[in-house]
Amino acid sequence: MAGTDWLINKTNWKNIKTKVKALNPELYEIINKINPPDKMELFLATYPYGTKILDAGALQLSDIKGKTVSITDHDFPKDIKSALNYSPIPFAMCLNKMNEVYITLNQRIIPLINVSAGEFFGLFEVLSEILELDSTPIWSVNAGARSTFMLPRISDTICHRRLKKELGINVDVPKKPDEHAEIFRQINLVQSQKTQWQSEILLFSKCWIDAIQNDLAWLTLKNFLYTVTWKYLQRFMSERANNILWEALAATITAKKLKPRQYLVDSVKHLYYISLQNLPGFSASIDDEFLPIAAIQDAYTNIYSLKDNAPIIIEPRMFGDKNKAVYYFMTYPTLLGGHPSYRGTPSILLDLRDMHTMIQALQQRFIEQLPPSILKPIKNIDFHYFHQEKDLFGEIDNCTNIPLKDERMQIACSLTKNKNFPITSSLMPGVIKITRKM
Repeated sequence: MAGTDWLINKTNWKNIKTKVKALNPELYEIINKINPPDKMELFLATYPYGTKILDAGALQLSDIKGKTVSITDHDFPKDIKSALNYSPIPFAMCLNKMNEVYITLNQRIIPLINVSAGEFFGLFEVLSEILELDSTPIWSVNAGARSTFMLPRISDTICHRRLKKELGINVDVPKKPDEHAEIFRQINLVQSQKTQWQSEILLFSKCWIDAIQNDLAWLTLKNFLYTVTWKYLQRFMSERANNILWEALAATITAKKLKPRQYLVDSVKHLYYISLQNLPGFSASIDDEFLPIAAIQDAYTNIYSLKDNAPIIIEPRMFGDKNKAVYYFMTYPTLLGGHPSYRGTPSILLDLRDMHTMIQALQQRFIEQLPPSILKPIKNIDFHYFHQEKDLFGEIDNCTNIPLKDERMQIACSLTKNKNFPITSSLMPGVIKITRKM
């Protein structure tokens, strides 16, 4: 590790303020009025796609080849560690691209939230330090999307061997979708430094936090941080409303004499968490905001040689105005509660029917019994179910229809000409689309 050139540089407000202004004008105005002296250092860190910015709560630095070092390691630069080791996670702002916050649970990657350019992480931890509260973060932050995968099958041994040889990457044939991200990471690293996908992170040093904590002239910035933190917290402070929803779910199951497996009940809960924007669903990637889409699709089209299927990449996305449709894949479970198990079920198609029955009965109960304040966020949510097999009861749509009413999916299909939607994908059995009724 000795002599490694880590992708981090010292800077100050004068040199970085123009970039901050373009991304977060409110923060810019507050700090510019304070006019911090040039000696108050900031750090500008760069991370190639797929490298960890945080690993289970520990800050990482990266070099151009994607090698990382943890702030807990003795090889971490001592002067930078001294400036940033004031909190389990230092206060940081994303300056470009989008990064994923996630946890690893039972060997599964669970996406929690996406952090866009102009947004922050480390707020909870820094404010906990200021308030002298305990904080032990366990989540990680990935440069770009971690919970991402290619929708068509990419497990052909000969094609993958050709990809490895021509690009010089070192990764085995993927057996599961959560192994795709490592291939994407290595594809990015073989690009030229000019075209390589990189995320820039602005790190605030200890002197900034000391000023926020002790200097009255910095009170406006302190209040700003509290306000932003409160907005983040509101997303997770609907526990009472959620308890009412889950009570309604239990009552519905009893009243209808349903006997679903507990895992399906947990999955229905997860679908509502996604619809309430508490957790991300999934959407088609159509630009390089979250990953190096052009390099990955070029590699799989021209080197791996995907034949008829469009190289559609799926990425985690929050449901909302910008993403009018998101998906949940039964074969790629990301639910926090419960552990995936397909034992005891004849097929995923039957699971979809059971979930459809539960949700249909539950939505009717919501309309009849929930107070307006709780009903409003979920009143117009619509769930649509897809599978490769034909459903004789007409409750489950065929997966060939997935792109028909989804603009992002249509764009993703059109990025590569003369390619078809990958209906034979191993992810196609059991797809649930979440939208708002018009």
